[in-house]
Amino acid sequence: MTRLADATAALGAPLAALDVAAFDANAADLARRAGGLPIRVASKSLRCRDALTRVLALPGFSGVMAYALPEALWLVGHGLADVFVAYPTVDRDALARLAADEAALAAVSLAVDSVEHVEFLAAALPAGKPLRVAIDVDCSVRIGPAHLGVRRSPVRTASDAVTVVRAAQAAGFTVVGAMFYDAQVAGLPDASAAVRWLKRRTLSELPDRRAAVVAALRSVAELAFVNGGGTGSLETFGGDGSVTAGGAAPRARGGDALLGRVRRLG
Repeated sequence: MTRLADATAALGAPLAALDVAAFDANAADLARRAGGLPIRVASKSLRCRDALTRVLALPGFSGVMAYALPEALWLVGHGLADVFVAYPTVDRDALARLAADEAALAAVSLAVDSVEHVEFLAAALPAGKPLRVAIDVDCSVRIGPAHLGVRRSPVRTASDAVTVVRAAQAAGFTVVGAMFYDAQVAGLPDASAAVRWLKRRTLSELPDRRAAVVAALRSVAELAFVNGGGTGSLETFGGDGSVTAGGAAPRARGGDALLGRVRRLG
């Protein structure tokens, strides 16, 4: 990175420098690994709107996965569309801004993870607002009392998911998607035999459970996307019909991605 340091030596900190050639090469490699499944780009891994716009213009990438609702509103305000907020929000101020913005209501989808969260959103929003929501489904491994993986969501089974969908629909929301983030596969390096075993165990049992949940969801809602996995698990979705691909059409996108190499200088 000496070249970037030399090029920015006269600039004041803080700043960030992006190697565009490395960025594009990494993007191409991610698209190759995804095997034709469009990648929804995780904005928290880029933290730069220009970089986000650049990668979305490349083949193999479609849609944004945002960290928070204020960020999603900002991105939509700058012309980005199809922004999925992947973490359940209870930000009342941002929800009020969303409710007042027809363009944002059409472009933003919010993760929901329980009936209680749906009830909160219904109470926080004016009645009749066409909120788009997606069900966050737990992808951890459970062996007896042991819970191996992150605790993203209490929704685990097809029955759990349908219960949340029906609550959302009763509140007047439109269920447009589902998310399955296998953090113990996508986010962990193969640093030990235990981690490698956990990844194998996840990949042996999650596809069947995911397929069952998606089938149940599709029986009660028209899903526009089923988001599966992340940077470290892009290769695992080949032939998996429950995580389907699509571009601008209302079909699924899979995976979030860390792209490029950014170095903070100073």
